[in-house]
Amino acid sequence: MKRICLFILLVTVQFVSAEKKVTYGKSSFILYKSVENLEPLAPIGFSAPCKGYTLKQSGYGAGTHYSVAPGKTKECNYPSIYIEMRDWIYQKPTVIEKAIADKGWRKLTPKELKKLKRADKSSFDNVYAIDENKFISYEYKELAFSNNKEKYLTDFLVIEKIPATETERIMNIAWRFWNDGVHIADIAQLTQRNLKSKNIPMNSDVVPDYFTVTDMLNLNKGFYTFKVENGKGVYMWHKYEPVFAANIAKKDFYCYGFACYDAPDASFTYGFEMSRLDNDVLVIYKVNSEFLAECMGGTWQETMIERKKNAQATKEALQKVNKANATQLELFYKEMFK
Repeated sequence: MKRICLFILLVTVQFVSAEKKVTYGKSSFILYKSVENLEPLAPIGFSAPCKGYTLKQSGYGAGTHYSVAPGKTKECNYPSIYIEMRDWIYQKPTVIEKAIADKGWRKLTPKELKKLKRADKSSFDNVYAIDENKFISYEYKELAFSNNKEKYLTDFLVIEKIPATETERIMNIAWRFWNDGVHIADIAQLTQRNLKSKNIPMNSDVVPDYFTVTDMLNLNKGFYTFKVENGKGVYMWHKYEPVFAANIAKKDFYCYGFACYDAPDASFTYGFEMSRLDNDVLVIYKVNSEFLAECMGGTWQETMIERKKNAQATKEALQKVNKANATQLELFYKEMFK
């Protein structure tokens, strides 16, 4: 039996998780339910002068070649770092440069940037130090298909270095990312899989070295592998913490995630990444614009017709799969919610 991931979700409401009630067989389950007692990831105290997505810009609009326009942004004031970061998207570089100057933050030198690398060894742009262990970075671009060549922020990052020995703190940040995701978006997913992790054999007693959290996070239950014994499926449950803690100690440690809206015209994606950097773990929080992603080959109106057609086809296909697998899904979620 394969796990079926469900991506047809309800609207996010302020301070309320993007919960979805599903029914399989005679049982109902609530997915994407936030975990109690997990605090939001704290903002850094760097607020934009206004919500960037509310600005009326002359550089984009009807007929421009961007993936969505004007883009849907559901109002959400959940006190997470991601909401603070989101409001910088679509701002002009001069606006953020002034705000940084007012804070007195220092731009990193090329030599310092070489020491601040992602897991894939790529570097960052426009990096400023908040303190010795925390930084911001941003990217901007011109609107290539517009007569107006002004630049707008498309990506905003907060980067943090944490000693790799602070295992509990690192794990807690990962859980809080998923939890924030279900507050501020429709879909959240978190994967902890080191760069050299191996696939889990389907029929074995091997303890896995990675896991993925999708539509529910049960810190007490953990995650499972699935094996077949005597022709019957058996769930083997594993705690998150031993796997996570052991992997943090390895030089190829890697954890990543995303949160987004399940809508063809959604404006933002919220990203998350962790990797080893010498004796530290580098944590990256990222918000990027889906709207300002260039859409080659057609205007946004033309693109949206195709996107909505594909979204409807995907929805219908999932409904057929879920109906055909209702019995198995009922058994699966009963195990998950025990």
